Amino acid sequence: MSASWQLLDHTADLGMDVKASSLEELFACAGKAIFELMAELDAVEIRVSRELAVEGSDLADLWVNFLREALYLWSGESLLIKEVQIRQLSETALQATLSGEPYDASRHVLNMEIKAATYHQAEVVRTPEGWKGRVIFDV
Repeated sequence: MSASWQLLDHTADLGMDVKASSLEELFACAGKAIFELMAELDAVEIRVSRELAVEGSDLADLWVNFLREALYLWSGESLLIKEVQIRQLSETALQATLSGEPYDASRHVLNMEIKAATYHQAEVVRTPEGWKGRVIFDV
């Protein structure tokens, strides 16, 4: 199964379900999906990379913390991320490389802003096909 994501109907917020064969693929797909929702990534080039080291008390906590750190690259550094590589992953920690470039209003089209990943309905579960994650965003 290739990794995929879909939007969920959620009052006043935006929900997303992510499915993937592996846990690494699940986290990578979710990290990239945030930026696919926020901007048209076709024009984004790989010019800079950021290393993230994230911890959580369990998989759901790690999931939300990782997505929050990814969102910080936008809100804190105005980076649009096109590639996400999970280098190490356990139930309580991950190391990842996120690559893209700074936002340039003359080349990049923004679709929406995602303010935060929330713990509401956050989950990461094993399924017969692989893994599924759910997150609700404040928009």
